[in-house]
Amino acid sequence: MKIEDIERELPNGFHDALLQNIFIDYDRHEAIFEMKVWIGDIDSESKELREVYRKGQLKLGGLRYCIIEAPDPGYPWCDTKLTIDAGTVGSLKKAPSVRLPEPLSEEVSVHWLFIRQWNAFIYVSATDARFEWTEEQAQ
Repeated sequence: MKIEDIERELPNGFHDALLQNIFIDYDRHEAIFEMKVWIGDIDSESKELREVYRKGQLKLGGLRYCIIEAPDPGYPWCDTKLTIDAGTVGSLKKAPSVRLPEPLSEEVSVHWLFIRQWNAFIYVSATDARFEWTEEQAQ
């Protein structure tokens, strides 16, 4: 499965998810992104139903790279909550500020995570992705 397939299955994709941890195992070519995923209903009249989050992990196998841009010093980069958005690199309106390794085969997914509080990107590339909920109920 690719990261974009997982995004389509989540109610709001990774939009406004809260990134908590990143674990990278270069020896096994794996990465785990722990986050609270926004699963609320934006159209709900109830604030409680709009602002529902649930903990989960995005697990990447066949990791090719993980490039983390430095936070923009003009932003509140030491904020404790990191809000993200995500998408495929092909969906970006302008080219990344860093040169991404190429060429990659078609089975490799190339994705970005934008950290709002940093005004910076994380770029990841992997052959396999899966998502697991790590808590039973949403909060």
